Amino acid sequence: MPMQGKRLVLLGAGHAHLPLLCRLPKLVQGGVQVTVVGPYPHHYYSGMGPGLLGERYSDEDVRFPVQCITEEAGGSFLLDKVRTVRATRRELELESGTTLPYDVASFNIGSAVPSLPGMDAGPLVFKVKPIQNIRTMHDTLDGMLAKAGHQVRVVVAGGGPAGLEVAGNLAALAERRGALGRLDLTIIAGSRFLKRLPEYARRLAQNVLRSRGIQIIEGQHCQRIAAEGVQADTGELYQADVVVLAMGTRPPPIFRDSDLPIGDDGGLQVDAHLRCPDHPELFGGGDCICPEGRAVPRVGVQAVVQGPILVHNIETTLAGGGPLKSFTPQERYMLLYNLGDGTAIFHKWGFALRSSLFMRMKDSIDRRFMRSAMPFWATSCEG
Repeated sequence: MPMQGKRLVLLGAGHAHLPLLCRLPKLVQGGVQVTVVGPYPHHYYSGMGPGLLGERYSDEDVRFPVQCITEEAGGSFLLDKVRTVRATRRELELESGTTLPYDVASFNIGSAVPSLPGMDAGPLVFKVKPIQNIRTMHDTLDGMLAKAGHQVRVVVAGGGPAGLEVAGNLAALAERRGALGRLDLTIIAGSRFLKRLPEYARRLAQNVLRSRGIQIIEGQHCQRIAAEGVQADTGELYQADVVVLAMGTRPPPIFRDSDLPIGDDGGLQVDAHLRCPDHPELFGGGDCICPEGRAVPRVGVQAVVQGPILVHNIETTLAGGGPLKSFTPQERYMLLYNLGDGTAIFHKWGFALRSSLFMRMKDSIDRRFMRSAMPFWATSCEG
């Protein structure tokens, strides 16, 4: 069955959808009406986000021009977000009020950082996602650090890898401005700093941060934003001008609100073919899905592996059916954490080391990914 006249809607443009974006000319030439919906004209690559904060990278280094790529391929781009999925009618209601019909739709809308009570209480509050927030965070803190003699108090809520990388790169920004001594930076780490990493990796990271004057508080959780800063669940108040929320991520509530099947973390439940079991015309990848109903670690390698599978399975579905490929979550993978001082922590097989060599490795991997994911035919789009 030909694809002519079929309507494909891609929600979001993260790692899992990048191979589909590269296939847009073929799909459009085959008669598919392709619409990409995203909240920004560019998609920022999360793996390089901390380096944007620490000024290792520029905006052009870390983002894809999604709108330009889509439109150059002959598709339509809508600057919008999905509000509701009416799966039985094969319709999407967008936040703008637009109703968007589809024959096949795929979700790669990422995950969200939870809020705390009192978000408008006083301090400036930034979430580490979406990654675009990091640009605003950088510009705000850069302006504050530029004020001579002004102490800048920052609390990072969350002691996972995101908290580690943000804190290290905030220190890098302050060092670049000659203002590290005026940066009062505290991580409220929850029960334990980097609790999922081996003890040696934890000590490596702690030593690096503490050598730069960063305080790490364990055994306390951020409970609410107060006028003066952040209050922990112990009742202790940590004064702050800026609060960075890095307390882990969770899928957005749209799937639960749309009565779609969800997994144990609230993500869209998908089968081995990355399809919703109740609505096989709905696909998904990346942080917003829950394969076979079980949450998998939110690391980029999962979405990178899902990308080519989504291409095959979506094209096969649009063409009327055929054998589908299966996704198996990666259980072993390498992790590299950018510490902001020109070094990175390497972690795999329970083994951890810190070196500038690992930062060069991470930089090479990330830049290679950005080059490979940019469609060769998108000649008029900026990098």
